Amino acid sequence: MPELDGIELLQTIVKNYPTIPVIIFSGMGTMVDVIKALRIGAWDYITKPIVDLEILHHSVGKALNHSELLHQKKNYQASLENELLLRTEELLQKNTMLKQEIKNRQIQETLVLHAKQEWERTVDAMPDMVAIIDTEYNIVRLNKTMLDRTEVSPMRNS
Repeated sequence: MPELDGIELLQTIVKNYPTIPVIIFSGMGTMVDVIKALRIGAWDYITKPIVDLEILHHSVGKALNHSELLHQKKNYQASLENELLLRTEELLQKNTMLKQEIKNRQIQETLVLHAKQEWERTVDAMPDMVAIIDTEYNIVRLNKTMLDRTEVSPMRNS
């Protein structure tokens, strides 16, 4: 070849079009050339003259099968990347929803705490003695009036 030899052409093709199957046909190659071509990226190396066309048929078939596998791999990888994007988007949406739910629950907790504090202030302001007792007759809470008038403590049973 006038501008490039076969190895240089192979290097250019493999560099620019790595998925294109390249089968080298040479009438002058040595075993060193074959090994070099295969290491660079040739899919096969056939010496001329081709006496048995079955060798050519086998080489082309193998290259086509290899090419199809690369194509399937590329499609599968694209499919996986697409699935990853979809799942990532789903997780981001769910994460946003969870953050909103956490915020709503924190608001609810704050409202409940304020209501509890207001209720406690109201009960403590009552002039009547008030005691809250659980189902096992343990004192849970006494209002301020009852604490001031008795020696009963919410920490012990009555």
